[in-house]
Amino acid sequence: MSNESIETILAGYKRTDADVSVLADALGVAYSSLQRQLNPNDAYQFPVTKIIPLVTVTGDFSLIDHIEKRLGRMAMPLPRKDRPLDMSVYASFVKESGDALTVVSGAMADWKITNEEARQIRKEVIELVSAATSILANLPD
Repeated sequence: MSNESIETILAGYKRTDADVSVLADALGVAYSSLQRQLNPNDAYQFPVTKIIPLVTVTGDFSLIDHIEKRLGRMAMPLPRKDRPLDMSVYASFVKESGDALTVVSGAMADWKITNEEARQIRKEVIELVSAATSILANLPD
């Protein structure tokens, strides 16, 4: 797990005064308040109610990813439900299954999983789960 803290992630949004000004406007908060909330040395904490608007405005999920990881969970994008369920969705699932099995079996060959192998396994399994959720999300009710 990264040594990065919530405070460090929030401080990263404070790159320039202009960035903070634009972000404060988008979040509907006072510039001075946001400056303090993003300052890791200030006791004035960033409000939980502003996390979703912050992610929406910035498109940066690192704060939510960090919280999920700290809690032993993992988030991933949900598939779009407005696409018709066609054979390409199933083909993607089969491909991702094969890719995941190949990486896992290769890593298990010597009964040790290196950091690089763990990174590859994580990537392939996430892609497999994403392909599976695409099928589940698009099945008729």
